[in-house]
Amino acid sequence: MDLAGRCAVVTGAGRGLGRAIASELAAAGADTVLVSRTQTELDETAGLIAANGAGGQVMARAVDITVEDEIRALHSAVSESFGTVDILVNNAGNILYQSLVPLPGNKRHGDAFAEPMEKDAFEGVFGTHVVGAFLMCREFGPEMIENGYGRVINICSNVIERIVPFNLAYDVAKAGLAQFTKSLAVEWARHNVAVNGIAAGHFRTQMSEAQFANSDAYAKMLRRVPMRRAGEHGEIAALTAFLASDKCGFLTGEIICLDGGETL
Repeated sequence: MDLAGRCAVVTGAGRGLGRAIASELAAAGADTVLVSRTQTELDETAGLIAANGAGGQVMARAVDITVEDEIRALHSAVSESFGTVDILVNNAGNILYQSLVPLPGNKRHGDAFAEPMEKDAFEGVFGTHVVGAFLMCREFGPEMIENGYGRVINICSNVIERIVPFNLAYDVAKAGLAQFTKSLAVEWARHNVAVNGIAAGHFRTQMSEAQFANSDAYAKMLRRVPMRRAGEHGEIAALTAFLASDKCGFLTGEIICLDGGETL
């Protein structure tokens, strides 16, 4: 995928899937803007991109994507350095493993399930996935529309096709992001701005490390996946690069499951 001359913004780029995606876009020649809340992690990603000798320039900036003023400041910095943004990858995410309210007889989970879910905790998950994507699209979308070109890729989850017990906040947030993707695709289609999502299955990241580290949980997970393996970071990065490319202009409003067949 040749992305030379394009500028891409990737949220959650400090580690895991975001780091892999940003590295792939940079390797394809895009100027890449790395965004997360932790500057040290962003600097590590930028260092890896530089070590790979990618063609595009890199900016690493710590931003809370749920705070409007920080997003506006990011936009100003990107405009000054790179001009307009062509590609936006909304990848930032978090998770909350908890039941909505305490459940009788549920002793296995201990103190984490002893109290009702806090409103702030729920909003923290929903805000990162949905409100963050909303704010980033609202900020960078107008220039894509004006230029008559854009690619938005939202990293969703295959939980939109299944239910993970005690994962209510995350399940709802990812479902919201998927519907946001489809609605926005219709609004922006006539302006040559394609909006798509990737419903990711199991990939080893810091957020999912507990499941991978537990041999019983890992074996149970593999039994649900027809390919009997987890995904590789490079696989989701490659799909994102394709969706970000000129070759993918006629595909919009789709949520592509990348999960080894788990949701078939």
